[in-house]
Amino acid sequence: MKRFFLIFFFGLFLITSVFSQTKAVANPYLRIDRLMDIPNDSITSLPALGAYINATYVSDYEKSRAIFYWITQNIRYAPELMYTFTNNENKSRLAKDVFENKAAVCIGFAVLYDSLCKLTQVPSYVVLGSTRQSFLPNVIGHAWNAVKVLDEWQIIDATWGSGYLNGQYFVKSRNDYYFFPDAQKLILTHLPLDPIWQMLNKPLSLYQFHSQLRPTSTVEWNYNDSIKQFLSSDDLHQIKATARRLVAFGNNSEVTSNYSLYLKAKEYEIYHVRMKLAGKNYNKAADQFNVYIEFKNHQFSPVKPDSALAKMIPELTKFLVESEHHYSLVINEITEPDYLETIHANQKQISDLKARAVEEKKFVDKYLSTKKNKRRDLFFTKIYTINGVPIK
Repeated sequence: MKRFFLIFFFGLFLITSVFSQTKAVANPYLRIDRLMDIPNDSITSLPALGAYINATYVSDYEKSRAIFYWITQNIRYAPELMYTFTNNENKSRLAKDVFENKAAVCIGFAVLYDSLCKLTQVPSYVVLGSTRQSFLPNVIGHAWNAVKVLDEWQIIDATWGSGYLNGQYFVKSRNDYYFFPDAQKLILTHLPLDPIWQMLNKPLSLYQFHSQLRPTSTVEWNYNDSIKQFLSSDDLHQIKATARRLVAFGNNSEVTSNYSLYLKAKEYEIYHVRMKLAGKNYNKAADQFNVYIEFKNHQFSPVKPDSALAKMIPELTKFLVESEHHYSLVINEITEPDYLETIHANQKQISDLKARAVEEKKFVDKYLSTKKNKRRDLFFTKIYTINGVPIK
């Protein structure tokens, strides 16, 4: 299946810090940050870094800040990677590469942040979206993070928080604004592909975002409930829900159109996996049924314990039920004739084998309920005749 790759690149705003001439602003994160000023050679792997954070901090708030600080201090934005193809399919591989090379584009920053959250048991999610810049806002892709702290979802952009671009050169300059920024303000520059990650009661459409308009909806949206339902769903229902929201809130940019194609490809990839699992379970059932028939043809010889014989049909029936289950998950979701024709043919095979299994279960039950010295007679069909003519 054709895989979809997103190109993520971004431009960073230069934020000039203004300090009072009379009094410096205290750093509220100083205690947390100091403990993350550790030599690079003292932490040799992502699990080791996660273990250090777990041993050093207690709350999810402290951990989320510690991860933000470490990434913005140690990972360099790599302009030379701006126009390379990057995908987030293998997140563990990508996070490891970023950790080892200490360089990434936005998706690498976001996946590394998410991986460290997973290692430190902080609920997190990689958010994909667009940013509004001074050039081609409709084709700019970006990635950042959402974390759940004290039952509230917060936003983190470690990429924009790590520094800014000066021409083709990256200038390291941590910007704490992008650690838990106000969602109402961040929406001026960041638009998630899936509106639930705007974390706004009245989300903006794609048009409203790029036209700098206010949301026009009169209905308030409980995004916390939507996120909860979304994260508790399986992969397929997450994909379908995202696709629905993408259409509802605007699907007329290159980024959103490409993402729609990506979601459709992932949807059919899941169907393919489920159909493959259905076929695998059917084949297991068919193989076991053939073993059973061969065993029956030899009059259940060599002898098995009654308990083992009693399990043969129920065990293969479980595989048939599992196969039916996987097909049922697929058949209600797709409309393509070729897929449906294959599924219907396979369901017919399952139904036929289940019917044969039911008959054989009756035979086994009768066999086991018969006295052992009479069991052999069950394998022969007795024909009664009158003057040589068979009677029924």
